[in-house]
Amino acid sequence: MIERTSKFEAKGSGRESGVVGRLEETAKNALINTITIFLGVTVGATATAEQFLKVETLAILALGILAFSI
Repeated sequence: MIERTSKFEAKGSGRESGVVGRLEETAKNALINTITIFLGVTVGATATAEQFLKVETLAILALGILAFSI
């Protein structure tokens, strides 16, 4: 006999849609992306051009673009 735990879920039925897991992953990724953008904007807003436009900084940006394009 299948035990009902809620209106939409049957315990022991062997069927699972995976919607909750996908929503959880989407929420995590959205939060990480939002925090990354916020940190980038705050660092960029406080840095001067002399500090930011260095060979090392441009190399890091190029490597980041390369990593995201792969």
